[in-house]
Amino acid sequence: MSKNALFPCVVLILVTACSELATGGVVVGGNNVEATMSVGNLRALIEVNQSHVPANSLEYAWCVNIDSDNDAETGDDEGYDVAMCVTHFKPSASVPATVEMLAGTQHNTWILTEASTFGHGIDVIVDLDADTITMVGSREFVELTSVGAGDRYQLSASYYAPGGLVTDSTDSGTIGSPISDAANEVPHLFIDIRGGMIDPGLPVRVNRESWGVAKARYVSSHER
Repeated sequence: MSKNALFPCVVLILVTACSELATGGVVVGGNNVEATMSVGNLRALIEVNQSHVPANSLEYAWCVNIDSDNDAETGDDEGYDVAMCVTHFKPSASVPATVEMLAGTQHNTWILTEASTFGHGIDVIVDLDADTITMVGSREFVELTSVGAGDRYQLSASYYAPGGLVTDSTDSGTIGSPISDAANEVPHLFIDIRGGMIDPGLPVRVNRESWGVAKARYVSSHER
């Protein structure tokens, strides 16, 4: 799975709306790697397994891609070797459906190579009021153990539209610093990366009772 189909930021983060630029970032704190992505307009419901999407193809993705070994020659075609993602792939035997975004997606780390594979389940929080997705992975996962401040990272989001796969991705940044991305670069606001400011002093908002089982929830007035 190419990193171009991925993209995200990190927790201990406050995101406020910006009219022109989006800001996101990765923060490594304690035993976790936490990322928050802000987009133009998240949907509580998404349409999956659409008829125009080929079987076994990526239909939705929101990801943060990280170069944890600081080696551009390893990992995917852009040198990123690990990612945290919210994704949906259309199964070979499926029918179109409308589902809640979190219920209809997978939440995992990815080990990025020419033939990328799933890693571990991650925590995901979707705030429909702020249009943010927060992903949290444990540094106990072998693929996240070496992630640290200063590592190169990128945010990306993708959607398989009737005309083909559409992706919005940011330039690379370094962990500990925000990434900015211009608004309205793609016609689908739920993958149009936006953002705000990162405050690494905020309290962690996720439940970490058990790692290894992906947890997901909504926060906001739309909480489910």
